[in-house]
Amino acid sequence: MKHDFHIDYETRLICCTLEGEFDIEESIRLAKSLREKAVGLDFNVLYDARKLQEPKSITPVYDFTAKLSSVVDSTAHRKVMVAFLYESGNYDDFWRFYEDASVDRGLMIKVFIDKEEAIRWLSN
Repeated sequence: MKHDFHIDYETRLICCTLEGEFDIEESIRLAKSLREKAVGLDFNVLYDARKLQEPKSITPVYDFTAKLSSVVDSTAHRKVMVAFLYESGNYDDFWRFYEDASVDRGLMIKVFIDKEEAIRWLSN
C-alpha cells in the first residue's frame, strides 16, 4: 500500500493519500503515526482513499477497526477526527461498515465522497 502525506496549516489538517492494496499492519502504523502528529499540532486527519483497492472480504475491515481502537485507546488520540474520501460506487458497503464499526469502538471517523464536505466536518 502506497501512501503520502502533507500538513496543511491553512485547513489545520494532516492530509494523506492511500493507493494500492489495503495492508492492515501498515495501516495501523500509519494511523498511529498520523494521529500522534495530529494530537501534537491539534489538527485532524483527512485520508484520500479513492485509489485504495477494495478488500476481498469484510474481515480485514473489521480486524482493522478492532486493532486500531486498541492502539489508539487513549483520550489524547480519541479527540482526533478522521475523515476518509472514497469514490461513490466503489465498495460503498465496506466504507459504511468501516465507519459504523469505528464509531461503535469510540473513534471519531466518518466517510465522505465530497472533499469539501469532509473538510467542513473536520473543521467543526
